[in-house]
Amino acid sequence: MRSRYLLIPLLLPVLTSCNSSSSSNSSTAASAPESYIEYPIKTEQQSSAFLAVGDIDGNSDNGLDILLSTLVEQTPPGPPNPVSRGALRKFNTIGCDDPGRDCLAGPWEEEVLIGVDDPQGYPFINTPQIFDINGDGQQDVIVQTGFLTTLGGAHFWLDGNDINGGVRPTHNYFAPTHTTPVTNRLFFWHESDQADLDGDGLLDIVTTSGKTQHPGNPLGSPDGNEEMKVEWYRQTAPGQFSYQQITATDREGNTISNIGGVFVKLYDIDSDGDKDIVLSQFFDHTYDTLPPPVLNPSLVWLENIAKPAEANNFAGEWRYHVIDNTIGLGYHMEFADIDHDGRDELVVDNHNNDGDPRWQDENGNVVVPPGIYWFEIPDDPAAVSQWEKHVISENFGVTLYYGNPASQGVPGIFNVGDINNDGLLDIAVPGDGNSKLYAFIQQADGSFREDIVDEAKMFGMAIVADIDGDGLNEIVAAQHNSLDMDPADTDSLDDLTLPPGKLSIYKYQ
Repeated sequence: MRSRYLLIPLLLPVLTSCNSSSSSNSSTAASAPESYIEYPIKTEQQSSAFLAVGDIDGNSDNGLDILLSTLVEQTPPGPPNPVSRGALRKFNTIGCDDPGRDCLAGPWEEEVLIGVDDPQGYPFINTPQIFDINGDGQQDVIVQTGFLTTLGGAHFWLDGNDINGGVRPTHNYFAPTHTTPVTNRLFFWHESDQADLDGDGLLDIVTTSGKTQHPGNPLGSPDGNEEMKVEWYRQTAPGQFSYQQITATDREGNTISNIGGVFVKLYDIDSDGDKDIVLSQFFDHTYDTLPPPVLNPSLVWLENIAKPAEANNFAGEWRYHVIDNTIGLGYHMEFADIDHDGRDELVVDNHNNDGDPRWQDENGNVVVPPGIYWFEIPDDPAAVSQWEKHVISENFGVTLYYGNPASQGVPGIFNVGDINNDGLLDIAVPGDGNSKLYAFIQQADGSFREDIVDEAKMFGMAIVADIDGDGLNEIVAAQHNSLDMDPADTDSLDDLTLPPGKLSIYKYQ
């Protein structure tokens, strides 16, 4: 069956005013830009959620391809449940090579890669990612699905040759049990990374899976137990994978297997020539860890002591280390030379709720605020259990709710890049639990100016990229939307039909 195409008509760019304020502990005042120009790609999209940007079709005239996932695009009235369905779409434009043509204004072509009519019925399609999975030179797409309120998730990849051939791509599962909802009713996936862990010349996939339901929840794990796993899929032949769970030992020799969730990055932390595993610890913070400052780790890394090989049954040897235990719910991470010293740093945000008692003292004061930070990688990272932290901004607050004050967090999935094209790295940050899309513009002294790029409910993800190939970056952002709900009004949970969100590009002026 051929994929469904929709040609979205040309949408005129919108001039959006921009508010700004200084941010970070050492910020300086700076004048704001007059505006960001908004280029709407799709003005109404139900449950617009997560993004990827890359070149799947290999056609520069079309600009970069934009992938957009949805979470609960189709669902009956009531709380999210296993019959809720998401989708995955690809967007690209035309005429980017034409001199004098503003191809960002469209028209934009939309292709459905995974539809709500898919026989599997995937709820919560999380961050898609673009990799060459099987080494054939064609960019492919990793799909990871599921969340707390769904019966399991899935982890698979779509062949870019199918996508470019105009057919609904086959779902190539990384393991036979990673389909939904038939054979996997517990675990879900959010992000993967790619590297050759075993040195055989084939790129492998590392990811984390989670099962984090509470006792008594009929939609989740029967036993209510939390379990997080770090998984790697060894590529044994092009496009063929073998499953392996990664466990680690701490400095005392204790085995640690319940680690990870939800984001993962592969990076040579200790500069010894091999990839280590960096993990945010979003799901490992229980209410019995308070009062502060008794907090579980927010970020950890697994040191690659011995690479996976046949001699160790491809398990490798991994040493568990803590990066930080101060920021609460560790969330999205990126490595970038944010301070321009020639070495990468770790940029990370949390996903806290300032109204959640976990992050407050006995007087209700917020002691672990929502924020975005960068951490310096120590010279000897294995010897340090708390990396040096720098605050970019803690000027966030939750204003959107799903029926209880602790039901949402800020900020969302950010991206580092040069937004204003001055040679300094900036950060596009979606509010997620509030109604703002932020740009943190780096100043010459290393501080960051906070720009409000747009205001709309629940921007979940933003990416900085040169979509039209003109040498200047834009911000691509997905806005999910939210209901107007009183946190104390539990009756409003009877109907969670969401208003549509949108997909837009923003260009700095």
